[in-house]
Amino acid sequence: MDQYFRNTHHLSATWNQSANDNNGPYSILPAPVESTRNGATNVYTGRVNHDWTITPTLLNTFRVGFNRQAQFLGSAEAAQQWGSKLGLAGINPGFPAVSFGAFTALAQNQDILGPISNTYLFADSVSWTRGRHNFRIGEDLRRLQHQGVYPSRDAYFGFSSLETGLPGTAANTGNEFASFLLGQVHNASEYINNVVAGARWWYSGTYVQDDFKFNPRLTFNLGLRWDVFTPYTEVANRYSIMDPTKPNPAAGGLKGAYVFAGGSPGSGPYTGTSRLTTNAKTDWNNWGPRLGLAWKVTDRFVVRTAYGISYYPDGGLGGGNTVSVTDGFSGSPNFVSLNSGVSPAFSWDGGFPQNYDHPPFVNAGLNVGGSANMWWDNAYKPMYKQDWNFTTQTQITSSFVLDVAYVGSKSTRVGTGAVNVNQLNPSYLSLGSLLTSDINSPAVVAAGYTPPYPGFKGSLGQSLRPFPQYHGVGVESSAMIGNSTYHSLQMKAEKRYSKGLWLLASYTWSKTITDANSQLGGFFSSSARDNYNRSLEKALAVYDVPSRLVIAFNYELPIGPGKPLLDHGIAGKILGGWQANGILTYQDGVPLTISANNTLPLFNGGNTPDSVPGARVENSFSGFDPAKNVLLNASAFKIPAFGHYGTSAQVLPDARSFPVYNEDFGMEKKFFIREPSMYFELRFELFNAFNRTIFNGPATNINSANFGTVSGQGNLPRNGQIAAKFYF
Repeated sequence: MDQYFRNTHHLSATWNQSANDNNGPYSILPAPVESTRNGATNVYTGRVNHDWTITPTLLNTFRVGFNRQAQFLGSAEAAQQWGSKLGLAGINPGFPAVSFGAFTALAQNQDILGPISNTYLFADSVSWTRGRHNFRIGEDLRRLQHQGVYPSRDAYFGFSSLETGLPGTAANTGNEFASFLLGQVHNASEYINNVVAGARWWYSGTYVQDDFKFNPRLTFNLGLRWDVFTPYTEVANRYSIMDPTKPNPAAGGLKGAYVFAGGSPGSGPYTGTSRLTTNAKTDWNNWGPRLGLAWKVTDRFVVRTAYGISYYPDGGLGGGNTVSVTDGFSGSPNFVSLNSGVSPAFSWDGGFPQNYDHPPFVNAGLNVGGSANMWWDNAYKPMYKQDWNFTTQTQITSSFVLDVAYVGSKSTRVGTGAVNVNQLNPSYLSLGSLLTSDINSPAVVAAGYTPPYPGFKGSLGQSLRPFPQYHGVGVESSAMIGNSTYHSLQMKAEKRYSKGLWLLASYTWSKTITDANSQLGGFFSSSARDNYNRSLEKALAVYDVPSRLVIAFNYELPIGPGKPLLDHGIAGKILGGWQANGILTYQDGVPLTISANNTLPLFNGGNTPDSVPGARVENSFSGFDPAKNVLLNASAFKIPAFGHYGTSAQVLPDARSFPVYNEDFGMEKKFFIREPSMYFELRFELFNAFNRTIFNGPATNINSANFGTVSGQGNLPRNGQIAAKFYF
C-alpha cells in the first residue's frame, strides 16, 4: 500500500471564459446625440495544477494560472471624426458635448474606455508530515499588468443666456438657445491624453508553517511569511512626478521640480529610454510571523489564541509609490468668457481655439502656478496589520455552544489623504490678515517680504508655503502614515438545529480609533487640518459602532408529516412544511463629525468650531421629531475667530447618529411533487417589519442656519416581497 502512494502524479487543467454586456441606459435622443456608452467585459481564467505524491507523507503541489479581464466601453460615435463632419475644427474625434445653461449636456461619455488587467500566477507548496509535525512551505509569485485606457475626451461647449442678454441688468433677458444659434460659446473645455499607461509590478509571498500537535489536547501553530511588493513601473517609462529635492528652473531654483521616467528634467522631447525612477524603492523587510495555540481544556471547554502580522499592498499595486502619474502627458485646455458674457469666449465658427500648449510637456518647470503631484517619502512601504485574539468555546448542552472572544488589531502605515505637504506653517498666523495681501502690496513690502522668485504672483501666504511655486501638492495616495487600533469583546451563542429550531445570536462591544478617517472618505478627506500637528486627526473612526447585536433564527413549524401536529391527512400536507426565519439587528449609530467655515489663511484642510465647556452636545433620541427638535445643540459650539483653530474635536466623542433597529422576517414552504428533486417553493419576506424610522444625520456645519437639524428618513420603510420558484 505504501508503494502505491509513492511517486504518484495528478495533473489537472481548467480554462474558463465569460462575457457580460454593459449596455447603457435607453436614450430618447437618436445617435449621435446621446449620453450613453455600451460595451462588454470579457473574463478569461486558466489553471494548471500538478499534484505529486512523493511519499505517503510528502506532497508537492505546483500551480500555474492566468487571469485576464478586458473591458470595453464606448460609443459608435467616438471615432467618426465629427469635427470634420460638423465643421468644428480643433476638437477630438468624438461627437462634442453641448449644454444650455442649467440643461444637462448632450452627447457626454462617448469616449472609448478599454482597461485590461492580466495576472500570471506561479505557485508551489510542499506539505510534509513527520511525527507530530505538519510542515508547509511554499512560494506564491505573481506578475501583474494593467493597461488603463483613459483617452482624450470629447470637447465640451457651454452656452449661456449672458451672451444674448442685456449687460448690467438683473433680469435674465437672454436665451441659451439664442446664444447657441449665434455660435457664441460661453465656456469650453477639452481633455487631451497622450498616454495609455501600462502598469507592471511583481508580488512574491514566501511562507513556512509548522502545526505541532504537542499532545491530543494541545496544538501549536508557528509560521513566518515574507511579502515583497515591487514598485510600479510603466512599460515604456511614461510617467512623471514632482521631486521635492530637485531645483526648479521655472521658480528661481527653488526645490521642487518635475522629473520624468523617460527623460531628464528640461531635456526636451520625451524619449522613453532612460529609467529615471522617482523614489521607486522595494521594501525587503516585510516579515510576518504567525503564532497560534489550540487547547482542549476539557471535552466541553476549548481555548484558542493567535497573533499574526500581515502586509497589504496600497491600492492593490504595492507600496504607495505605485500610482501612475502622467502629468505632462495630458492637458485640459479651458476657455471662458472673460467679461461675464458681454463677449463670448470665442465664436463657434472658428472651432476650438488652438492658442494653448499641446502636450506632452517634458519640462522640470511643469505646472508652476498650478498643482503638482509627489510621492511621500515612505511610499514604497506597504501597510501592515497586527491581529490578535483570545477565544473560549464552551459546549453548554449537546446543541448549545457559547463563544466568548477578545479580538484586537493594530494597523500601521495606513494610506491617508489627511496630509497637506504644501500647507503654510501655523507659526505665520501671527501675521494676521497680512497673509492674504498681495506679495507686492505696500504693507507686505513695508514688512520686509519679497517675492520668492522672479515672476511670482500671489499672496504673502502663498509665498511662504513650502513650495510657493505650486498652489496644491497632492501625494497620490502614497502617504502611508496612518494608524488605527481596534479592540472588541465578541460573544456568540448558537443553538444548533434540533427540534426544528436553529438560533444564532452574536454581540460585539468594540472601539476603533484612527488618524486616517480619510481612507474611507471621512472627515477632511482632502487634507489635514494641520499638517504640522497630525495628532488633531486622531479620533474615533467614523465607522465606529460600539455595540451591535444580531439575532438570526430558522424554525420549522411543528405541523405536518413527521411533526407533533397534523401528522396525517390532507390538512397536514397543506399546512405542514412551513419555516419561519428572521434577522434582528440592533446597533449604535456612528460618530458625528462637525465643521466650521475655514478662515485660516494656511491653505489647510478645514476647521472646527470652538466648544463651550459644560454644554450638552446632543439631545435625546427618544421621541425625536425632526419638525420640532434638533439633534445637536448650537449653544454647545461657537464660530471660531478669524485665523484661529477651533477647540472642538473633529469627530465628536459624545454625539452619534441615530441607532439602528431593524427586523426582517420570512416564511417559506416547499411543495414536493417528487422528492427530493422536484418541488415548488413559495416564499414571503418582510423587511423592516415593524416599520421603524431611522432619521438621517443632522447638519453639522456651525455656520449653517440649519445646524443640528435633521431632514429626511435614512432607511427604507416597511416593504415585502413574494417569490415563487419551481425546482426540477
